[in-house]
Amino acid sequence: MASYAGLKAWQHARRLAVECSRAAQCLPHPEQAALGEQLRRAGYTVALKIAAGAGGSGGARREAFEMAQGALAEVETILGIAHDLGYVSSRDFARLEAWCEETAKLLYGLLKKTEDSGGPATRSAPSATPRERTAASRTSESPPGKYGKRPR
Repeated sequence: MASYAGLKAWQHARRLAVECSRAAQCLPHPEQAALGEQLRRAGYTVALKIAAGAGGSGGARREAFEMAQGALAEVETILGIAHDLGYVSSRDFARLEAWCEETAKLLYGLLKKTEDSGGPATRSAPSATPRERTAASRTSESPPGKYGKRPR
């Protein structure tokens, strides 16, 4: 068994990658080439970078885990866009978002462990979960005015 296979973060990321690939297949045909491909790649990257980080040490380990965080942010963003466009149902979005949140927590734990083992402490705990950030951004937007334009 590979060293990364026992990591819960990798296990969740692998499942998330599979779920992202399935979600991408359900997108309308014109979006499968752009949004779908990006969703698949970002989903795969999360799991791949966690695996790479588990096999690395020091700065290389931290860099791989940070790249996994960036890819996870891409997944969350793409899923949000797909949901807003009506390509992903609210039920599926909530399920996928839960996978993202759990993976993010576990990945943060890996980064924290890397810091505690002598790596540079450059990141602090996230101030809000992706769901909290999404809710906050929705409440801070002003409603559209005439012709769908937002007042300035």
